[in-house]
Amino acid sequence: MKQFHFLLITFFLMSCSSKNTDIHTAEVSNDIIGEQTKLSNTDSMSAVNLDINFESFLREFCAKEEFQLIRVDFPLKIILLDIEDREEIQTISKEEWQHTNLLDTANIETRDVDAYSQTMHVNGSEAIIKLRGIDNGIRIDYKFQQRNRRWYLKEILNAST
Repeated sequence: MKQFHFLLITFFLMSCSSKNTDIHTAEVSNDIIGEQTKLSNTDSMSAVNLDINFESFLREFCAKEEFQLIRVDFPLKIILLDIEDREEIQTISKEEWQHTNLLDTANIETRDVDAYSQTMHVNGSEAIIKLRGIDNGIRIDYKFQQRNRRWYLKEILNAST
């Protein structure tokens, strides 16, 4: 697209005989190139801003399945703790993964079955979303880590009983 605009402007400049037309065309050329730079900077800034703020990242992570698939460290480590704190490690492959919406929290605390509360803790380059059961044994932590200015789900700890 940039080449097309450049060729079009070059052709137009070569075919113009008036200095005023050349100056106006050069201004239009600069405007077009400047606008393309703004758009590309905006796109890259959006990507950077998305990951600077964990909450922005999480909205995108929960909303878009494709985005979620590239922001989960596969094979994802699942740590299972039993009632005696014995640890069993399992993994989930990309093919086994099911889209997870951690922001779908409507009525989670008032459900008749499996009610839970959810809290989020962000500390620098690490974030944990904690699900805690209300009068049940739900206890799950989703652990995220920021690497190279991008957030990733790195593991899930399931200590539910």
